[in-house]
Amino acid sequence: AETLRIATQRGFSKDFLDFFNQVQAGEAVCGNALKSVKRVIAEDVTTSPVLVGTPALQVILADGCRSVQSTPLLTRNGRLLGIFSTHYGVPRRFTDSDLRLLDLLARQAADLIERFQNDEKLRESRQQIAAILESAMDAIISVDAKQRIVLFNRAAEKMFRCTASEAIGAS
Repeated sequence: AETLRIATQRGFSKDFLDFFNQVQAGEAVCGNALKSVKRVIAEDVTTSPVLVGTPALQVILADGCRSVQSTPLLTRNGRLLGIFSTHYGVPRRFTDSDLRLLDLLARQAADLIERFQNDEKLRESRQQIAAILESAMDAIISVDAKQRIVLFNRAAEKMFRCTASEAIGAS
């Protein structure tokens, strides 16, 4: 089962954060958005079928929330990254303009998260390649389009009796 965790938040009580620390697909507003991969809105939490009769309702009300929306964060190819939720202190009917703004924020957040994840994967791949190159028994030298050395591993240092810092940048 998929589980949501709060990655970042502002203004919620410890009780709220403890209760919603892990939300399963189908639970509360955000869990329903996770399950359906569609925005879920509770214009008034006291009358929302998603929340009425659940322990979540009392926790939400105790934190002064009366309206909630949860929008999936999707990559441009449709992969779900998480859920973006906003809570309001009064019941709220969302206008088309509100929803367009939430969609824009969700798109930007998804793009940033995906970029961060891709940068992290790239960093890990580079570290793995660097470890492989440094542990190789054979000399490995790489040059750029101008025939300048850009990579000079430890085995190359031994073979050519010069350090990588001396070799890199040389032709």
